[in-house]
Amino acid sequence: MTKRLALLLALAAAGSTLASAGTTAYFVRTNGRDEAYLWKAESSGAISLVPPVFPMWGTAGYYNDRPVVSPDNKKLVFAKSGDLWIRDLGTLDEHRITHAARPYDGEHSWVSIEIRGWSPRSDRLLYEIVRPDRYPRDNCGGGTLPVTRDAPYGLYLYEEKTETSRAVTLPGWFVAWLSSQEVVATTEPNRFASSLVRVKLESSEQKPLSFPSDRSCGQLAANTEGSWLLASCNWDRKGQLMEMDLRDGQLRSLTPEREFADLQWPTFSPDGSRIAWVRRSRPPWDQPIGSLVVDSNEVFACKPPGSGLDYRWIDDRTILCDCYTDLFVIDASTGAVKGTMPTAARVP
Repeated sequence: MTKRLALLLALAAAGSTLASAGTTAYFVRTNGRDEAYLWKAESSGAISLVPPVFPMWGTAGYYNDRPVVSPDNKKLVFAKSGDLWIRDLGTLDEHRITHAARPYDGEHSWVSIEIRGWSPRSDRLLYEIVRPDRYPRDNCGGGTLPVTRDAPYGLYLYEEKTETSRAVTLPGWFVAWLSSQEVVATTEPNRFASSLVRVKLESSEQKPLSFPSDRSCGQLAANTEGSWLLASCNWDRKGQLMEMDLRDGQLRSLTPEREFADLQWPTFSPDGSRIAWVRRSRPPWDQPIGSLVVDSNEVFACKPPGSGLDYRWIDDRTILCDCYTDLFVIDASTGAVKGTMPTAARVP
């Protein structure tokens, strides 16, 4: 056990607010360097660290991606020696789902595997076996460039029910899941200068995702049923949250026009009845402060000297907030703190 993990476990044991168990959510945060930690939060307010530490970027020369918790909080996908594994968070059983990762050996380039994301119902996972020359670079240091290995590069769809993977093709970059059968992708390989389309995974059928042409819309998040889609749209340093009915493509505005920083990372609550997002403000001569907004009401803010805020719904009434040095379980309606945990794991 590392000294850092021992310290975090001691903090968790000392600082957790113990109460009767309720709904559980898991949250991954990194230390800003090469390790990721899994935290468990209860709707009662209890917060605890779940060992082990997950190494990232550089175990035996492999690329290691950040672990990702499934939306239903039952599974975790993570990298071990470059390949992807899935852990059942209830039983702690693990199984390997890829066998393609390879390290750089001085002659041949690495083969890395990157997690793209879980479907809203947690029944499918997208991942990519990435070509090392995806971002070609000049040989600035001189010498011989590594040889690109033969590997089954490309995007893959993993089926949790059958524990099998198959290759899938998208017109450009994967952007977001809409449902277990449909995703959003860019129309071109350049993801920052492309329009968005809806793609049916079973048929590759495509149709435009009709956001206003005068603004850029991103940070997409669908509800579990795949019937509604949230987006943070911006133009001329302004922003607005919008909601799309995926059944007919109709759009409606959820907020007035505001500063773009006021409207970040919107998400639905687990049952889709509530919406939360992050508001960032910058006091004079200080670091940005993150605040959590739920149903248009600011309910919680990180304390100075400043911090970005990350969050995850625990249930429809409770949210876990990450404020750089501390984790908080809060009531989503009142902002009342139900539990807190200091942590030495730095948010990147």
